[in-house]
Amino acid sequence: MKKKIASIAIAALMITGAAGYLSAESDYDFTLVNGTGYDIDAVFVSPSSTEAWGNDVMGQDVLVNGQAVKIVFHPTAQAASWDLKIKWHDEGYPAVVWHNLDLATINKITLKYNRESGATSIVKE
Repeated sequence: MKKKIASIAIAALMITGAAGYLSAESDYDFTLVNGTGYDIDAVFVSPSSTEAWGNDVMGQDVLVNGQAVKIVFHPTAQAASWDLKIKWHDEGYPAVVWHNLDLATINKITLKYNRESGATSIVKE
């Protein structure tokens, strides 16, 4: 009987430990706010040291102007700096890229678009 109780306790610790690991936040997690006036179709984040972008990390189809999305990294993700790329929902407009972001020091990124200059910028918090 003691062996059965000990086995159940060990299994419970393993399950709760694994659940804690899977739900642990990464230092790189951030909220992305679309304040551009336009909808965003895709968001890509990759280490600055790599050329590949990988998959869309947004987790939804379109990030509508005025909405926000939480970008979540795997707890073991590591990089000195990160690049961010957005693809507009409206075809014909070039994607916009920011390089060398220190996501460990950023909790929120708000995207802005200046219609006069045609420039897209970010506000880091």
